[in-house]
Parts: sequence; C-alpha cells; structure tokens
Amino acid sequence: IVNMITGLLILRLLSINEYAIYVLASVLQSVAAIGSDMGVSQGVVSIGAASAGNRSALGTLVASAIRMRRSFFGVTIPFVFLLAYLSFIRNEGRVGTTLAVVLLTLSTVWVQQSVTVKTSLLNIHHDSHGLAIFGLASGCVRLAAVLAFCSLQPSALTAIAENFLGACVAAAVAGGRCKR
Repeated sequence: IVNMITGLLILRLLSINEYAIYVLASVLQSVAAIGSDMGVSQGVVSIGAASAGNRSALGTLVASAIRMRRSFFGVTIPFVFLLAYLSFIRNEGRVGTTLAVVLLTLSTVWVQQSVTVKTSLLNIHHDSHGLAIFGLASGCVRLAAVLAFCSLQPSALTAIAENFLGACVAAAVAGGRCKR
C-alpha cells in the first residue's frame, strides 16, 4: 500500500514529460533486473532450502549468487544503454538527463541485486516478518523522500534518486535481518 501511494504521488507531482522519463527509467530498471537475475534468486531458494540450517553453506550460496548476478549485470549494461539510446533518441537536448537516468537506474539495480538474493534467504527461512519489515522500511523511506523532495523538485531524476535511496535502505535492513 505504501508503494502504491508513493507511485500515485509521483504520478501527481511530475509533469507528463517528467513522468514519461520516470516510466522509461522503470522499464530500463526492469530490463537490467531481469537480465541480471536470470533465475539466480529462484535457484537460491531451491538449492538453499535443502541446507536451511547450515549457515556456512547458505553463506557460500549467497556469495556465489551475488557474484553470478553481478556477472550477468555486466552483460546487461550494454543492452540497457542501447535501450536508453533508442528510447531517448528524440530528446537531443537532454543528453545529460539521459545519462543521469541510466546511471541512477543501473546503480539502483546494482544495490537491488544483493537485496533480491537476501530476500531469497528470508524466503528459505519463511521469515514473513523480516520480508514485511524491510519492504515497509524501503517503502516508507521512498514515501518520505517523495513528500520531502519531489514536492520541492518535481523531476524524474528526483523520483529515480528516491528509488535508489529506497533500495539502499532495503539493502541495509535486509543485510541486518539476514545476519540473524
């Protein structure tokens, strides 16, 4: 619900052109996230379920999964830049904005890689409370950031930066939760 409210606020605060840029950034983020996962998160759940009580084995699995996702991420980057170029080609005067959108989007996906793998760990342990906590923390930070910054500086870059901030909070909370 918090993320839905945040999304509606972003829709309300941004101009049509800025919202279009934000939506394109969301598409780029989805492409990069899907390209860098390629089933790794599901593999962590499937393989990790058999060794749920073995912290050492799970730690090795998580480290391997993050390394694998980062390798896939490296392969995905050129496709994201190509898609961005094709999407923003008519925005000739906004090359800086396009580059900033792509870099912020890729940074968000980089952070989300570890969050997704750690989410898989919480799923292995059936930790719905932990999943709810870090989802709520990330959503509340994004909502507060939208209210604080997007209302003052309503731009796609501001909204994308708030996604990055939410991903960083989710990474911190998920990391703390997974150490337990």
